[in-house]
Amino acid sequence: MGSENMGKKNKIKKRGAGPLSIICLIIAMILFVYGIVVLSQLGTSNWFNFVWIIGGGIFMLLSFLFSRTLGMPVALKVILVVIILACLSNFAIFAYHMTDAMNVSAAYDAKWVIVLGAKVNGVEPSREFNERIIKAAEYLRYADAAATLAGRKGPMLIATGGQGEDEGMSEGEVCSRVLQTLGVSEDRIIIDNQSTTTLENFGYAKALIESNGGSEKDKTAVVTSGFHLYRAMKLAETSGFSNISGYGSTGLTMLIPHYIFREYAAFIKEVSLGHIAGNPLPF
Repeated sequence: MGSENMGKKNKIKKRGAGPLSIICLIIAMILFVYGIVVLSQLGTSNWFNFVWIIGGGIFMLLSFLFSRTLGMPVALKVILVVIILACLSNFAIFAYHMTDAMNVSAAYDAKWVIVLGAKVNGVEPSREFNERIIKAAEYLRYADAAATLAGRKGPMLIATGGQGEDEGMSEGEVCSRVLQTLGVSEDRIIIDNQSTTTLENFGYAKALIESNGGSEKDKTAVVTSGFHLYRAMKLAETSGFSNISGYGSTGLTMLIPHYIFREYAAFIKEVSLGHIAGNPLPF
């Protein structure tokens, strides 16, 4: 009788969740909560804003797969854990490079300033884009002061970005308009209203710089969101810029994990398309 009770208890124990299952369940709950935060801040217009909800669903599935109730072979569990850890380590390497790039700021001696476009809502810049524009105006103020002391001319600015299907005005034109309200003279702004990607931003900016007597070898500062700097600098090198530095704007702290993961996905895409050479990540 005692042995039968012991056997029943062992069967019940085997049908328990297990430590891996519980860990995956906790991660799933965290991802779901963070996903709600992201959607509340950024809305539902971009499918990538749902990535945390999707991730929560994946970890819910993993929680079930790792449960003792399912009885998955130990070898298969080990393989899944190794894959997850490999993906996390790859992401951690990227996050290190990205945060390192965020902490390096351009010197105020550039001849050209390139502002990378971002989402426009109607004819107004999104919060992310507006922060970039404000940061560009800030850079110009410091650069002009440095130029005055050195007895040289301040930098010219390239406002980049075409018009998306859901935008009422090109990003370049919106950037120019807002910069002028911030005190930047119109004759210092050159507009690119054709580019649709970051790589195209640099391609059109390079052409505009050359058509205005400059070169991709001139000292150039790139103004964009801090989390975007690492990928942007790699694409600038691909476009031929050899004397370039970054100047990044900040965003909402709570959204930094979202932006890091978004950049990670975009970086993988750029690498797969051959747009970034010398990739440091172990893909």
